[in-house]
Amino acid sequence: LPRNMVSVSNDRLSKFNMKSFINSVRNGNFYGTTGPFMELKLDESYMGEMHSGNQGTLNGRIYSVDWAKANNLKIQMNGKQILDLKLNDSGIFSIPLEFNQDSFITIETSGKAGENYQAVYPGFFPYAFSNPIYIDADGDGVWTPPGLESN
Repeated sequence: LPRNMVSVSNDRLSKFNMKSFINSVRNGNFYGTTGPFMELKLDESYMGEMHSGNQGTLNGRIYSVDWAKANNLKIQMNGKQILDLKLNDSGIFSIPLEFNQDSFITIETSGKAGENYQAVYPGFFPYAFSNPIYIDADGDGVWTPPGLESN
């Protein structure tokens, strides 16, 4: 614990494709979790991908069971928290964002551990964290890490 959840096109064991799996890991399309599952994209860009433009809508869903409910969502831009909100029971969120420079977005979700969760994972709590989605705010096709000057 935690586990990495890697995005693949078909997750049936009989359809496992090592090359697809490795490409998803290399591209950063996975997240860490102690239970909750997540879907996340900024417009049409998934984790590890680059979004082009100075605005976009962060869409996602957090899946969790009642005895391990992850209902708190934190959004970070360039490693700094910009939003902290409670999720409704559906776990679905849609948040418009604006960017004034090349950036990256990550999320975390968490909740309280119920008695059953603690029986299985003592000392842990429901938590998941995303890999970044990169933002090319100026649309020049190049992502410049925040705080670093481009040459």
